[in-house]
Amino acid sequence: MAPTQLSLVELSLKLARRELSSSELTRAHLERIRRVPRQARIAPRVLAPDSVLALAALPAQERDDAFIWTWTQREAYVKAIGGGVLRSHDPLPFLWPPRLHEAAGWTVVPLAADARHHACLVVEGTARPVLLEYD
Repeated sequence: MAPTQLSLVELSLKLARRELSSSELTRAHLERIRRVPRQARIAPRVLAPDSVLALAALPAQERDDAFIWTWTQREAYVKAIGGGVLRSHDPLPFLWPPRLHEAAGWTVVPLAADARHHACLVVEGTARPVLLEYD
């Protein structure tokens, strides 16, 4: 990702968090999409059993991308609760392709990034819509 592209993604994460009420617990995560050779071993350690099954049911050519999305969502969530990926339960469902959804008292917001990255914002409760625009 070129420096200006990364800056725009980081800017959108910061603006999205700032636009939400300070009383809302929010966190974001940005992750580079890449091959994950050991994802079949990693997934059961960090994801809920239903998410592991849903990931395994995807066509092989989609699994790395889908795993990175799920990891991105999970990282944003554990940052929000102040936990760790291996220490915290996983209440957010696996949804592929990424889309806005609410689950377990949280709103999951996929953020626009380039084709090589996933970005996600999680908000405790119901998030109000925020439109982020930049040139």
